[in-house]
Amino acid sequence: MASSTRDTPEISGEELEASMRRNVAAGALGTVWLVAVYGLPLPLFMEAIKASGFQLGLMGAVRQAAMFAQLPSAFYVERLERRKPYWATVAIIHRAVWLVPALLPFLWPDGGAYWVVVLIVALGISDGLGNASTAPWLSWMADLLPAGRAGRFWGSRQRLLSI
Repeated sequence: MASSTRDTPEISGEELEASMRRNVAAGALGTVWLVAVYGLPLPLFMEAIKASGFQLGLMGAVRQAAMFAQLPSAFYVERLERRKPYWATVAIIHRAVWLVPALLPFLWPDGGAYWVVVLIVALGISDGLGNASTAPWLSWMADLLPAGRAGRFWGSRQRLLSI
């Protein structure tokens, strides 16, 4: 089903404005997460658990390769009647996988030699799922925003999140 034929409920101007503000606030929290976890802390953590230079590079490559998950997800989601349940399921699992590295010291205290491999695999899966949730979310948001406001909203949102 093409996104232009989807039925979207009418919402008031006040609800739209409040939703757009919440969207920017959620985006700001996501940006903080990216900087706080994916910036310097992740390589430092990997170094602390004795990751080799090759493993650090592999982690970066896996994260880049995970972006390809957007393509099949975009094609798949266009066949769905509703995108929100698909997006929510994929996004929740993507975020829940981050519990794996957090729980490793408690669940597998003697497995330190394997933590780097588990971290690369878990975060690779998480990144793939996170990227798979991108297309449905953007498509869903495109349907919710009025065409006359969308460009200005996305530009303002990106400017605020870049700060």
